[in-house]
Amino acid sequence: MGGAPGTIAGMWRVHRRLARLLAIGFLAAAAAAAAGCGSGDGEPGSPYSPLPTGSSAAPSTQPPATPSTAPTAEVRYRFDSGLSGDVYDEGRRLPLRARAEAGGELRAVPRGTGYAVRFPERCAAGPQAPGCPRAILESGPAGLLNPGTRPVLFGASVRITPAQEAVGANVLQKGFSTAGSQFKLQVDRGRASCVVADARDKRIHVAQAPQPVVDGEWHTLACERRGTRLAIVVDGAQRYEVAVPAELTIDNDEPLRIGGKSLGPGNDQFSGEIDDVYVVIE
Repeated sequence: MGGAPGTIAGMWRVHRRLARLLAIGFLAAAAAAAAGCGSGDGEPGSPYSPLPTGSSAAPSTQPPATPSTAPTAEVRYRFDSGLSGDVYDEGRRLPLRARAEAGGELRAVPRGTGYAVRFPERCAAGPQAPGCPRAILESGPAGLLNPGTRPVLFGASVRITPAQEAVGANVLQKGFSTAGSQFKLQVDRGRASCVVADARDKRIHVAQAPQPVVDGEWHTLACERRGTRLAIVVDGAQRYEVAVPAELTIDNDEPLRIGGKSLGPGNDQFSGEIDDVYVVIE
């Protein structure tokens, strides 16, 4: 039994060598295949492929979902509990309260299985008239919604009739372009636009959608500032984007306001209905 090739022990050693060679070959082939596939980060067709500039996102009527990584801050308002007392976001982090002047009024109106908020009708005397009804929703101090230079997503669903079209009707706003810094969503002369401004550089950056949304139907409006891009998205399809400085910083002591920039005359009062407001900082 000394291990000669013709013996049982010799044949066993041969079989073990063949098995070892086959295993090495299989592992080498698998490693080569894995190397050819790449990491998927930015590869065409991979889950991480960036959307080319000017391309349209997949149509959607829902606000963007929470990012896959936990956001730095997030507030979402559904208004389904009405307007009695404080109006809380889903995380109960930043309550809103109704404020009104000159006979302005906010009303909770049915929408689907919940409610939306109806704002005062457009004032026939003109937006600067002191007697025009004004009403907004306003938070307390909202430092948690200061994105700095980080990506910020904000938006809402709106319904506006042709008779409610106005100049600079504010959907949501935090801060002012002339003092401090700002991010804002508005429907100006019937077209939705996203606005950002930096405290140090007084240029105002506006991304405006080309098509009007004042047709009496519900529309989903979404803004995204990410790096050097500011984009406006209407009903899930990207419409327009502009370049912004990478160092543009949004950081101010102002509250979050919905439906107008303040309660004073000429407050860019929104007329129509608003629902599903959100701000997400990544």
